Amino acid sequence: MKSTYKDSHIQLKDILLTQFEQGREVPALIELLSVRPGGLTIQDRMLMSRIVAAKASRKNEPTTVAIGIEALALMGPILTFMFGTKAKQPLLCFQPRPKCRESEIARELNDMIKDDSIVTSARDIVQRCTGGKDFLIIALEEKDHNEIRAVIDMFNNGRKGLLLIRDYAMVHAASHYEYGRERGFRLLEMVDGSGELVSI
Repeated sequence: MKSTYKDSHIQLKDILLTQFEQGREVPALIELLSVRPGGLTIQDRMLMSRIVAAKASRKNEPTTVAIGIEALALMGPILTFMFGTKAKQPLLCFQPRPKCRESEIARELNDMIKDDSIVTSARDIVQRCTGGKDFLIIALEEKDHNEIRAVIDMFNNGRKGLLLIRDYAMVHAASHYEYGRERGFRLLEMVDGSGELVSI
């Protein structure tokens, strides 16, 4: 399927890329649920796809998914649609309702997200992840310096997981890189401008 994409930085025409192919799960759910699908950048869409891929790879293993990026609050209903709600699979996210269009399926999915899954800040989300022993998939903004360092410390103390950082390459992010490197980790700069740290 040929498609187009446009945001404030780039315009693409006659493209055939998986993040725009409407037959794929994440792009299709974005189109179905988002109040403004075009407001999500390529980086946002790639982060969403990577979160889904990481979650799917965990199968039924205990895993916490924590979305500390308000722009990606739509991941709450997307993950609920794809994986359901299980006691061993906690989900933490910002309130997704403002990001969702008015529809029966959006209302139903948002109603399935428990009140105690809703966070109000990146600090809140990281505090609620501290002390866990399960695999942690967490997404944060580059500006959340203390929270990113807290996650690196969790990994340094033995927690396994995946840290995704939005806009990692868009600004000077050496402090994150150095903080991880000093603890034996390597933060990767991805081609979409995000950052990634894996602890396995």
